[in-house]
Amino acid sequence: MKTLSTWGHGLLLLAIALLTLRCVPTPTPAPTSDPLDAVRAHIDAGEYTAAEAILRATTQTPPDGPQPYLELAALYRTWNRPIDGLRALDAATRNSATANHTAHLRLDLLTMARNWPQAIIEAEEQLAVAPTDPVALRALTQSYLHQHQCAAATETAQRWRVADAADLEAAKTYGILASDAASLCEADATLCALVDAQAYTRLGLALIHTGDWALAAYTLDRAIAEETASAETYTWLGEALIRPRHPKTARDHLITATTLAPESPLPWTLLGTYYIQQQEIAAAQEVLFHAHHLDPANPAPCLMIAAIKAQAGQYDQIAIWLEAATNAAPDDAAVWQAVARFYLERHLVDDQLVSDAVQRAVQIAPDDNESHLLLGWLHLQRGETSAALTALDEAIALAPDLGQAYYLRGQALLGLDDRTNAQTAFNHAADLGYWP
Repeated sequence: MKTLSTWGHGLLLLAIALLTLRCVPTPTPAPTSDPLDAVRAHIDAGEYTAAEAILRATTQTPPDGPQPYLELAALYRTWNRPIDGLRALDAATRNSATANHTAHLRLDLLTMARNWPQAIIEAEEQLAVAPTDPVALRALTQSYLHQHQCAAATETAQRWRVADAADLEAAKTYGILASDAASLCEADATLCALVDAQAYTRLGLALIHTGDWALAAYTLDRAIAEETASAETYTWLGEALIRPRHPKTARDHLITATTLAPESPLPWTLLGTYYIQQQEIAAAQEVLFHAHHLDPANPAPCLMIAAIKAQAGQYDQIAIWLEAATNAAPDDAAVWQAVARFYLERHLVDDQLVSDAVQRAVQIAPDDNESHLLLGWLHLQRGETSAALTALDEAIALAPDLGQAYYLRGQALLGLDDRTNAQTAFNHAADLGYWP
């Protein structure tokens, strides 16, 4: 019977692991007698690529056992790579890992991967064995919320709240779903005040601001049921339902918003975004033209129309709409950055507007890492390698966690035939979660 205590071979195994993976930079942690110690040191340093290399090599070296795969799955959870994590758990199971070893990791990875139906199945299986397991209750509550099964989410959230009274996320979720002000006040006094006032639209907007889209959808749905719903409520409910992937319901609410407030550009703009996501290009263009007509000073519809024109191959019309965007907001660095990125992502670097956009972004926002990244990217696409490195180094100095800057730096170094440092830059980009 294979066991979890299959780590061995000390320094020899660690040396084999490092020598078999040429793409990994020289490890910073000091050598240890246990590969797992080295893995943890790399993870603590944010060197996920190096940790992955050691674990991958360990899985190829007898004796067999589930532990390296379990560690690999945990690494991928930290690294936000849920699909790879689930594959590692499958390998752990093939190597004698039991449900006791894999259940919680699988639930975390399934929710990260937004595989809500499978998360519901496996959470219920776990709860059949351990009815008060807070990890399973959390996964089940989240899954029901993202499936917009509000009654089931409320019931499960109550169980989660009882099972883990110290968990502030459980308190917040149950407090919102059950309108339990005491629970919500324990977790978030600002949101609690909104529940007390039964201001569900304001509560929903506050949740959108913090990125809690599934809870926002529930709250805005309740606002429609219990308040005099405004166009704003329908607008943001539609937008919130797009995130948990309920497209038809989202569209219906956005259309209702345009009916309630036909002169408001926001619901038209978000409806246009919805149609783009659904690849309904003709409908998107019609709606966005109308949004632009209602608010010519808003650059957002112009940028989206330019993207539609590019997708249709109508490149002669792109500049018209991008210039309209910059004319609408001539002092907004974010707009100039968006225009520059539009061109660079499509490798259209001969147009004068891309140079103007990059230079204007740097001029308006000289301390913004995005401006310098775009400048480096432009130099790189034009073959100006040294200038690209200078700009990218400035971007990294301003934002050391900017994965794309490291990736572009790696490309520039390849252009100089500096393969060793290029690979180090690529690995650093991957450590930061950037995979083009």
